[in-house]
Amino acid sequence: MKIVTFTAPCSGIGAVYNKGDVGRFPDSVADAIVAAKKGTAEPVPDDTAKKGAS
Repeated sequence: MKIVTFTAPCSGIGAVYNKGDVGRFPDSVADAIVAAKKGTAEPVPDDTAKKGAS
């Protein structure tokens, strides 16, 4: 999972995101957003990722 910060409006991924919005996406989706130059992505910190893995 990656945290994406949108740098431009982006739609077509189930919702409409505006510049400055932040979302959490699977790696493949985050990579596609970055490739389209619509945002930047960072890995989810380990402690956040572990919370959902019970």
